[in-house]
Amino acid sequence: MSPSHAADVLNRFKEQGAGYQTRINKLLRAYMLARSAVVLKAQCRVILPTPA
Repeated sequence: MSPSHAADVLNRFKEQGAGYQTRINKLLRAYMLARSAVVLKAQCRVILPTPA
């Protein structure tokens, strides 16, 4: 996979030196997992509403 990144964002990661692709991947994975948790929590509220 090779997604397109905004040049300024990519350059910022490259300025940090070797391993920039790994850092980008870790950041994207963390976002994906956090977003998944938010969606799952919202779905649980629909399935199991909190008691009144």
